[in-house]
Amino acid sequence: MTAPAHERPVVGVLVHGHDGKHPGSAFVRVVLRARWAARRGLLSHRVLDVEQVVADGLPRDLDVLLVQRDALLTPESARAVLADADVRGIPVVLDLDDDLVTGEARNRLQALEYSAERLAALDETLTAAATVVVTTDELAGRLRSVVDGVHVATVPNALDPGLWGSTTTFSAVAPAEGEPRALYMGSHTHGADLELLRQVPSAPGPALDVLGVTSDAGSWYETMALGKRAMPYPLLVTHLRRGRRRWTVALAPLVDEHFNAAKSDLKFLEYSAMGLPTVASARGPYAGAGQHGAFLVDGGVDEWRETVRTVLADEASRIDHARRAEAYVRDQRLYRLDDGWLDAITGASRH
Repeated sequence: MTAPAHERPVVGVLVHGHDGKHPGSAFVRVVLRARWAARRGLLSHRVLDVEQVVADGLPRDLDVLLVQRDALLTPESARAVLADADVRGIPVVLDLDDDLVTGEARNRLQALEYSAERLAALDETLTAAATVVVTTDELAGRLRSVVDGVHVATVPNALDPGLWGSTTTFSAVAPAEGEPRALYMGSHTHGADLELLRQVPSAPGPALDVLGVTSDAGSWYETMALGKRAMPYPLLVTHLRRGRRRWTVALAPLVDEHFNAAKSDLKFLEYSAMGLPTVASARGPYAGAGQHGAFLVDGGVDEWRETVRTVLADEASRIDHARRAEAYVRDQRLYRLDDGWLDAITGASRH
């Protein structure tokens, strides 16, 4: 049996979370993109409940099944859903925004208590996928080296213009209020990157606010509390943009390791859309960000400390770099019709 053909393809979306509460990566890569395309009449989409799909099967009218990362958490659930899709001729698209496939990366993840069962479930999805959508060429190359014959589409991260602002509503770059503070935000895979900053906020450097990354209190940084429950990404963006003048600079450290080299430049995009100047490690996804307004650091703690102090001391340079970066995001890194995402999703059945 083949999947039904609709004038507007019907895309079923499987991501972590439910009831509109999903990880930030799910919103950026899948949920907000699908909403953006649907508003333009390019597709119809529905975010599916994983447990319900495992129990009851896929909706009968789907044209494409889009799975983000390891949303199918166990090999058994993955096999059940993917077999249903196969029988009904529904192509599967996997969205992958981190290296979860190479041996070195998996050893690192399992050391961080990332379960082998989740990785086995991901392997089931990889095997079934007609197309895998990734964030970077580096990640695409790693995937091809592990999975023979896989069809890969590279779609760099971008931001939702409706959430982050149009050309007329992007946040205006403005001097921060009060004493200098730095912002660092990220997922819990960035513990080693946070450690790189340990000596950066020493006097007369900025105080450091950490969002995500760790739930542990630190004597040299302040963990930002956003309530008892995780704040959904759209509300978090609104919160950050409203409080943007709390920070003078934003930080994007990356230690030199295999896993980090395949990451994306999403932090730089988000910081820039907030109107904040970014100081980032000159490697991996940020290696080319200097031409778009980032301040790059090529060394360790000493160079980080010196670069941050230099940036704090020169307000004119901070504002100039932040404006260049914000213009780059506004002009080139918002969702676009020609960025390859729509073709990768709706054209999966052709591959």
